[in-house]
Amino acid sequence: MVTTCSQNLAIVVQILDGQYNLKICIFIEKSCHYLIVERLRLRLIVGPQRSGSAFHIDPNATHAWNAPIRGRKRWIFYPPGVPPPGVLPSSNGDDVIMPVSVGEWYLSFWDEHVKNRNNKDKSKRPIECTVEPGSILFVPHGWVSHEMYL
Repeated sequence: MVTTCSQNLAIVVQILDGQYNLKICIFIEKSCHYLIVERLRLRLIVGPQRSGSAFHIDPNATHAWNAPIRGRKRWIFYPPGVPPPGVLPSSNGDDVIMPVSVGEWYLSFWDEHVKNRNNKDKSKRPIECTVEPGSILFVPHGWVSHEMYL
């Protein structure tokens, strides 16, 4: 039952369940920012504008593919071993901890991030891009990423 989500998200659930017979898992966070549908390690993630994820490394040595169906998503990537400003790597480097919210990160660390774009060592520069329908983005394991729906 999807009563806490918008009617549009409820319709998405019904269409996917009817056409693909998927196992449906719904994660409700701050007015249902995410709807995640899983089947055989495939995930459909739906979120409203300005939602997204904190900086993270995909778990279990996995890679990720991102192919937007509707809307645009802004990404920030940092290479393996290069944590974003204000983001702390775990002792084994397989994860990161973001001690502030995403909004606080933009307010507190954006200027330092912008400086990192021009790092003399190009291998330590962050990469930014925007993906939209028709694009496919590959994220290799170990890269720290953050994404926001535009």
